[in-house]
Amino acid sequence: MRRYLIILIIAAGFIIILSRLFFIQVNDHRFFSNIASQQHTVKSIINSIRGQIFAVDPKNNHKKILATNKNFWDIYAIPERIKKPKVVADEITPILSLDKKKIIKQLEKPNDPYEPIKNKVSDKKWQQIKQLKLIGISAKKDFGRWYPQGKFFSHILGFLGESKSGEKGNYGLEGYYNSYLSGQNGSLLLDRDALGKIIWTYQKEVKNRENGDNLILTIDPNIQYLATDELKKAVTKWHADSGCVIIMKPQTGSILAMESWPLFNPNQYNQVKDESVYLNTCIQKSFEPGSVMKPITMASAIDAGKIKPTTTYIDKGFVKIDNYKIRNADDKIYGKSDMNKVLEKSINTGAIFAEGQLGAKLFRRYLKSFGFGEKTNIDLSGEVTGSIANLNNLDSKINFATASFGQGIMVTPIQMINALSAIANHGKLMKPYIVKEIIYPDGKKEIIKPKVIRQVIKPETAEAVSSMMAKVVRKGYHWIKIGQKYPIAGKTGTAQVSWGYIGKDKSGYSNQTIHSFVIFVPVKSPKFILYIKLDNPKGIDYAVNSLSHFVEDLTKKLIDYYEIEPDNNN
Repeated sequence: MRRYLIILIIAAGFIIILSRLFFIQVNDHRFFSNIASQQHTVKSIINSIRGQIFAVDPKNNHKKILATNKNFWDIYAIPERIKKPKVVADEITPILSLDKKKIIKQLEKPNDPYEPIKNKVSDKKWQQIKQLKLIGISAKKDFGRWYPQGKFFSHILGFLGESKSGEKGNYGLEGYYNSYLSGQNGSLLLDRDALGKIIWTYQKEVKNRENGDNLILTIDPNIQYLATDELKKAVTKWHADSGCVIIMKPQTGSILAMESWPLFNPNQYNQVKDESVYLNTCIQKSFEPGSVMKPITMASAIDAGKIKPTTTYIDKGFVKIDNYKIRNADDKIYGKSDMNKVLEKSINTGAIFAEGQLGAKLFRRYLKSFGFGEKTNIDLSGEVTGSIANLNNLDSKINFATASFGQGIMVTPIQMINALSAIANHGKLMKPYIVKEIIYPDGKKEIIKPKVIRQVIKPETAEAVSSMMAKVVRKGYHWIKIGQKYPIAGKTGTAQVSWGYIGKDKSGYSNQTIHSFVIFVPVKSPKFILYIKLDNPKGIDYAVNSLSHFVEDLTKKLIDYYEIEPDNNN
């Protein structure tokens, strides 16, 4: 009996083992096969190559590389092997443009096996260091983003930075077009032998990488350099906190130049102490525009048939609204004035008169139609909307009165120049854009075409207001000599800065100002429209004084560049 029991137990054991083998080999085959496979295979990522960014010089059709990829050397030290830190520092700091005292401190660390010295060093500089044969100084190869123009174009481009998920475009084009530029990584499954070495002849699975797309910009590099240089001069002259400049083609909305000041070097973005420097204030910061808004008010009232350029009113130097008294600049009184004179002399009460003839509801409707209170949707990362929320209450007469001359509402420079471009462009509001071609890895191109947003005002209204703005330059700014020779339309803006804008918790306005100037040439069919802005210039009261010289110089250069003919009728 005992023998049969033992046989039965043994038989049962075999049945259990066979059953388990069956389940392992048949039912769980895939699971265990994957485990085995993982023990002798490795997944290799094939990194995609990020797309390049170019600007094209229209004079010779040559491409200028603004963003590309490059092999670098990351230089590091092994302090525990360095016997004479000061001597080594003397040798490497001039080549790498580094602070000697800081490097000496790094090299003097005892028992330190690794100390990073400088990343993204060119091959030329590494070879110079390598020839010195310094014990304890070495380098490893790296591949990364490179911006050949340095600080130029910085706010247009943004930069490629580190994130939790890897490298990612930040700000500007790098941020907005990140998914286009980055492409898709590929992968490769490879076998390993018993010692763990890769067997390159056995490739099990391949996912092809997709390189990033290249971008061709609307930017004219010649104009970009001219604009940036003049902006720098203006900011420096008046010790302004910051500034920005935009030049665009009114008929298409294409951006010819754009820059904010101060600049930063995207190759060294992580050395910037104040991250606000990254902001492209042309699109990422709103402000109260001041009198540069007056042509918009005039265009709205004229288009609605409420006034004409020759319509007159009596200026007493001030207007009373509820408990407020609004005065002209410097408390000037102009008496009987028509709308041409209102723009020429920048009369606040005249703008209030025009808005009053139009009425609150229509005025707000026109401002919205010109694009205020909403994004322009320019293809750059981080655009803000500005605000005309003060005009939500149609019964608030004071808010509408101040908005007529550009106070109490918030706009961005790109909104402002785009709205004024509609006047220069026969009343058509265009969508501003900065990329004109996307070139895919297979060579195919996507051409970005100009887009009309809407007809804001009638062509005849735009022509009338353009003529009024030409008189502003010719009669109001008679010291701008080119305004007497060439058909130029323009207007300045000097806006008071609220306490809230500069971070103070109180109502009213500070003694700070924002100065701006818009110009388009020639009046009837502009080759360009220019807008420049200074934040808190020191020692100067009005934009017409702070910016006239710089705007005239830049306009002269652009007139020569475009070979614009003088107007003999002036």
